[in-house]
Amino acid sequence: MNLLGQEDISWDTKISPEKLKYDLSVLKSSLIDLHGDLYYYNSAETIKNKFDEIERELDGPMSSIEYFRLLTPLLELIGNGHTHIVPSKLFYKQMRSKMGYFPLDLYVHQDIVYVLRNNSNDGSIVEGSIVEKINGQNAFNVIKEIASNLTRDGFNMSWPITRATNRFSEFYLFYFEATSVYDVVIANDKGIQRNIQLNGLIKKEIETNKTARYGEMKNWHELEQAPYTMEYEGTTAIMSLRTFSNKEIKKGNKMKSKKWFQQSFENINEKGIDKLIIDLRGNGGGDEEPTIELFSHLYEKEFVFYKDVYLQERKIPNGEWYEDNIFFLNLYAKIVTKRKNGKYVLKAKGLKPYKPAKEQFKGEVVVLTDPYSFSATGEMSAILKEHNRVTFVGEEPGGNPNQNTSGAMLVLNLPNSGVRAVVPVVVFKMNVTFENTGRGVLPDYPIKNTIHDELNGVDSVMEFAKKL
Repeated sequence: MNLLGQEDISWDTKISPEKLKYDLSVLKSSLIDLHGDLYYYNSAETIKNKFDEIERELDGPMSSIEYFRLLTPLLELIGNGHTHIVPSKLFYKQMRSKMGYFPLDLYVHQDIVYVLRNNSNDGSIVEGSIVEKINGQNAFNVIKEIASNLTRDGFNMSWPITRATNRFSEFYLFYFEATSVYDVVIANDKGIQRNIQLNGLIKKEIETNKTARYGEMKNWHELEQAPYTMEYEGTTAIMSLRTFSNKEIKKGNKMKSKKWFQQSFENINEKGIDKLIIDLRGNGGGDEEPTIELFSHLYEKEFVFYKDVYLQERKIPNGEWYEDNIFFLNLYAKIVTKRKNGKYVLKAKGLKPYKPAKEQFKGEVVVLTDPYSFSATGEMSAILKEHNRVTFVGEEPGGNPNQNTSGAMLVLNLPNSGVRAVVPVVVFKMNVTFENTGRGVLPDYPIKNTIHDELNGVDSVMEFAKKL
C-alpha cells in the first residue's frame, strides 16, 4: 500500500500524520513479526511504550527526515547492531548533491575532538587542532548526541561513537538542520582559541579538496587488495584479516579461507614461529566458516561454536514492503530450518562438534580489535575469550560476543515517508559460559592511537602488540 507515491514527494515534502502513522504500523509489524530477538535487551512493554510515544508525536505534518529522527531512538532500545533505520533515498540524493557538509574530518581520543583532515576552503586550519564547539555546541557532546541515535549491540558505545566521528559530516545532516555556514571554535596545541566560519561544501567539493591535500584515499577493497595477509618479523607472525566474507576472501586471496589458513599455519610452523599477532581491526564480519576454521588451528580439542541458531518465523508476510525476493527467501527458509521448541532451527555449521585442524599453533597469540570489529568478528572474540586462548589489545569491539541477530537482513521500505529499515531475522547464540553484559570483549590492554600517531602514520597499537 503506497498512500503517497514516492515519485510525487521530495525529501522535504510535508507528510500527513495519518500516512506517517501507517508507516509506523508497518515498521512495528515487521519488527515484531520477523526480528530474531527484538526483546533481548528491553521488554516488549518498553518497546511498545516507545512506539506509542512516537505515535503521540505525530500530531501534525512533517518531512521524511523529521520522521526519521523520531524513529531512530528505537535502535538504542533494540540493541542490535544489524538493525538499522536510515533516511529515504530522496534525502540521500538531495544531501549528496546540494547540502553543505561539515568540511573537516574528525578524530576523537579521550573525549577530545581533533581535526584529522581539513577539507575546507580555509587552508589555515591545522591538522591536530582541537575542535571545541560546532554551531555553539560542545563538539564531543554533538558526537555523543549523534551516537545515541545510531545502532549498536547491547550497551556498547565504542562502535556508535566511532561511526559518529568517522561519518560526522553525513550524520550531522541526518540529525541537525542543514546549514550553509558552520561556526566552529578551534584551539591550537597551546590552548589559544579562535572562531572560524566554515562554508558547508557539497560532497563533490569535499572529495576534491581532500584529494588535492592528501592524495587519493582508497581502502583495501577499493584497491582490490587481498583481505588476508601475512608478514613475519623474527619469530613473530602478523596475520591481518580484514573480513570474514567467504566471497571477498575467495576473490581477493584466490582461494577459500580453509586452504589459506592451512597453508599459513603450515608456514608458521615450518618457520618456527612462536608468537602470532592476529589483526582484526576494521573487520566488520562476514560468514561463520572462516572464524570456525581459524579457531580450529588455535585450539587442539574438539569444540562447538554455536549454542543455537534459529528464526522466530520462517514465512515473511507482506512481501511488497521489502526490497528482497521474498518468494525465494520463504522457499529457502523451509529447506534450511526445522521447527523445534516454538522456533525454526537452522542447519548451521557451528552447531556440530568441529575437530581441531592438523596444523596447530601452540604459541602465544595477541589479537587486535577496534570498534569496527563487528558481527562474525564479535563471535570470533567470543570463542577466543571462552577458551582463554589469546591476549586482547586495542579497543572494545563493536560486536557482541554472546549473540547477534543477523543472517538474512530484510530491507524494509516505509511506503509514505521513504524511510528504510533493515530487519535481521536469524539469531546466533554463541557457545560461551560468560554473562552477556551488553559489551564487546574488553581488551586486556586498552590502547588507541593518539591524534599524533594518526597524523604521522604511526600504529601504536601494533607496536605495543609487538613489544608484548
